[in-house]
Amino acid sequence: MGVGLCVPRAARRAAETQGPGKNTRVLAGCPRLRGWPASCLWAYGGFAEDVKARVENFLGISSLNITGFTSDILALVTQVSLHLHSSVDELLQRDRYVTGWFSPYHRRRKLIHPVMIQHIQPQALSLLARWSALAGELEAALQRVFYPDAVDEWLEENVHPSLRRLRQLLQDLGEAAGAQAPQASPGPDPGREP
Repeated sequence: MGVGLCVPRAARRAAETQGPGKNTRVLAGCPRLRGWPASCLWAYGGFAEDVKARVENFLGISSLNITGFTSDILALVTQVSLHLHSSVDELLQRDRYVTGWFSPYHRRRKLIHPVMIQHIQPQALSLLARWSALAGELEAALQRVFYPDAVDEWLEENVHPSLRRLRQLLQDLGEAAGAQAPQASPGPDPGREP
């Protein structure tokens, strides 16, 4: 995960350009740079005590207290990594109603039996609502630690593709349902007597 690695370079650059003793003020005033030790811990599994003490001294803080703000990120990233893609695949590639009654063939031609919509749509809506809420939570948690561009990149690479697939399924369902709306009766045949 490259996100945690770009921030230490910025911290190192700030330290090199500010000179000895001046970089602490720069880093301590920037909460985003304070998060890089936590991201390193998260990515690499831990610090030696002497390294931790040097980092705390360098940043001018009494404790890194890294478990508070990274544990929620770790839990959310774990959920996304382990379950988002597989749950969307489960619906789109292994659900018998989707694969049998709303396959790519049916989606291109906007064909679906109205009863099948009742089987597919609630499940897709529920999945989209659940993952959209989790994505919002994850975005907020990541923004407390990382730069906005890094957060956007991570979400775009790891979350948004699956959410787009669900939205596309729901859009295709809506279009197919609209295409199959019953035609209005033309009225009585003028050539027939009542």
